[in-house]
Amino acid sequence: MNIFIDTGAFYALADTSDAHHNAAKDFYITALEEHRFFTTTFVLVETWLLVRNKLGYRAAQKFLETIRKGVISLLEVLPSDLENAWTILAEYADQQFSLVDATSFIVMDRLQMQTAFCFDAHFRVYRLDGKKEIHVLP
Repeated sequence: MNIFIDTGAFYALADTSDAHHNAAKDFYITALEEHRFFTTTFVLVETWLLVRNKLGYRAAQKFLETIRKGVISLLEVLPSDLENAWTILAEYADQQFSLVDATSFIVMDRLQMQTAFCFDAHFRVYRLDGKKEIHVLP
């Protein structure tokens, strides 16, 4: 199965004091053997900045090195994805999705990914193709 990883899951893995750290770690270690993980370049940048600001430069670089090893595949956000994300931001204005959330939803839609490793409640709100729930793990 292909699983999309969002910023909150990456951060929970990086920060041992995060409330979701143990659940994230246990899930990731188990799932890594059976599933393929994907994220976008937008999530990469957002996560790097969050880790750097909260845990420091070394932790951010460690995160980046993990990504560079290729265990998690990086997906580009296309100009058309960004255009479609703007539409989501307008349609779901009451939810206050971030631009990174909206681009993540569009990329998941485009690649027909229905599962996300995340702790962001917005992934439970958005519907792929306007009707399918995103299966949120763990």
